[in-house]
Amino acid sequence: NLGVNCTHMGQLEEALDCYSRALEIRKGIDYRRGIATNLHNMGDLHFRMGDYQQAELCFRESLESARAQRWSVGEAMNRVYLGYFQALGMDSAAGEAELDGAIDLALTAGSVEAAAQGKILQASLLRSRGEEEAAELLLEEVRDLGVEFLVSLPGSPG
Repeated sequence: NLGVNCTHMGQLEEALDCYSRALEIRKGIDYRRGIATNLHNMGDLHFRMGDYQQAELCFRESLESARAQRWSVGEAMNRVYLGYFQALGMDSAAGEAELDGAIDLALTAGSVEAAAQGKILQASLLRSRGEEEAAELLLEEVRDLGVEFLVSLPGSPG
């Protein structure tokens, strides 16, 4: 996928354009798993670029699509981000519970990457509260899962 290649090269705007074009194609042929995946990838790009409102919209639409397909990995990979956003908002306890549930779902569904991303987001929340030691323990768990390439904490949306 050209969007993935552009993302890996740090060309986020170009990647977003590629995912948008691929999304239209996938909608045209009703490739539902591809639609959910593209929406998630677009949410991830918006997240990386600091457009948290647009990221949340993409993750919500992807989550809806994943649930309609009964695709638990797709559900988990979106819920980790949505739980993170909720935890940053007014209802941090509910957001953290959602994030925990998403991580559990990811592990049950066999998605180490989604579980690791959830733990990375949890570590970011801990760091934002000054809980460095607890955050580092979570990041060690991520490294132990064998996906240390994911370990980079996001900035907090404001």
